[in-house]
Amino acid sequence: MKGCSLIMKKEGKKDDLSQLYESSVSVEERSKHGQYFTHKELVKLILNKFKITSKSKVLDPTCGAGAFLIEALNQTDINNIYGVDIDERALALCRQNLKSKSNINSQNLIRGDFINDSIFEKESFDVIIGNPPFQNLNANGSDYDINYPIYKEVLFGVGNSATLILAKSLELLKEDGYLGFVLPKNIIRVESFQKIRDYLLKNSKIISIVDVDHHFKDVRCDQILLIIQKKKLNSEELKKHLVSITPYRKSVELINQESYSIPQSEFFNYSFYPL
Repeated sequence: MKGCSLIMKKEGKKDDLSQLYESSVSVEERSKHGQYFTHKELVKLILNKFKITSKSKVLDPTCGAGAFLIEALNQTDINNIYGVDIDERALALCRQNLKSKSNINSQNLIRGDFINDSIFEKESFDVIIGNPPFQNLNANGSDYDINYPIYKEVLFGVGNSATLILAKSLELLKEDGYLGFVLPKNIIRVESFQKIRDYLLKNSKIISIVDVDHHFKDVRCDQILLIIQKKKLNSEELKKHLVSITPYRKSVELINQESYSIPQSEFFNYSFYPL
């Protein structure tokens, strides 16, 4: 598998255990699994886009050391927090992170391959958040089940881990639930991601797209924040619903970037998502 790899100007702060993990594991090993842990400012930007209640059931399908989950814990109970990761070392740090905040050992952190393992029932979660790895997968299907129905719907050309995690996460969301991901900007403009873009337009309400520029060290791709609600819109609703678009402007803090809005129906006029 190959991940993205680049250099960035300004990262912001990550939680202490994420930084500990990154300092103890080589760049080559983290790149192999697409492990680039998320800065607090991006986590907060995403979680400020929708409401998590004390009863919300929350999942991070590639949770790493738990940057998203420890922030979500401010709004919901530890027993409603779920995380999956393929790396037991990262999961151990996630357990430690959550325990330091709740004083409870979480029983809902699972070592597994989110793309290939059947871990949860469909429509199980109110909120799904995270920063999924962005890696090209083997074309012969050895990295994933090419016959899995939702994957067949969203793949075009080379398979990518972010596409599959995004699609499977939508399956696990309850109707009207929210998803907030850090994703490569390629997903909204490159031809090989056309089918996942079409799927999202037809099967979800796109709340917000935020350009965050180069926000990760060692990652070549620009990134965006994508916020969607699992809610299929009819033709009239597509015309009325306004998607918030936030372009990146240099020398302006992310929290102060200006946004504009366009109807979701207009997205169907382009082969890419306008930004």
